[in-house]
Amino acid sequence: LILTITDYNIKLKHEERISATTGKMRLFRPLRSVLYMPASNKRALDKSLSSIKADAFIYDLEDAVAPNKKDVAREQAVGVCEQVWEIRQQNSQNGLSPQTVIRVNGTTTSWYQDDIAAVASSAADVVLLPKTETPEDIHQIDIAMDGKKTNMVHA
Repeated sequence: LILTITDYNIKLKHEERISATTGKMRLFRPLRSVLYMPASNKRALDKSLSSIKADAFIYDLEDAVAPNKKDVAREQAVGVCEQVWEIRQQNSQNGLSPQTVIRVNGTTTSWYQDDIAAVASSAADVVLLPKTETPEDIHQIDIAMDGKKTNMVHA
C-alpha cells in the first residue's frame, strides 16, 4: 500500500483487509488520531503501550531523534512494535488495536539502510518514508522491502 498526502481517493469507510503482520483478516479503518513520538524516548513508547489512546502511533527515527541516539531509537521502535503485536495476539483485538508506524530516516542519510533492514524484519504495520521527492525514492524502498509485508507510506 503506497499513499501520498495528495491522494484523495482513499476510502474512508471500514473494510476488511489481510493484516500485514498476522496474515489474518483485519478491519481497516480511517485514522482519526495519530500520535508522533520520538523512538528514542522510552517513557513515551511505554505510554503508547498502556495509557495513551490513539488510532496509530508513529515511532519517529528521523527529525525527532538526535544523531547519537539513532541506533537506540531504532531498536526501541522495533521492540515496541513487537510488543503491540504480542498484545494483539493475546487480546484478539486485531481490528481495534492501534496501527504501528515507523518513520525511517531519509534515503540520503547514513541511517537509512539500517532503518529499512530493521523495519523490514519488524512487526510494524507501516513504514513511513520522509522527504520523498522522486519516484526513485519509492523505488529504492520498494526494492529494500521486497517480500516484506509491511505497508509503505511516503510523505
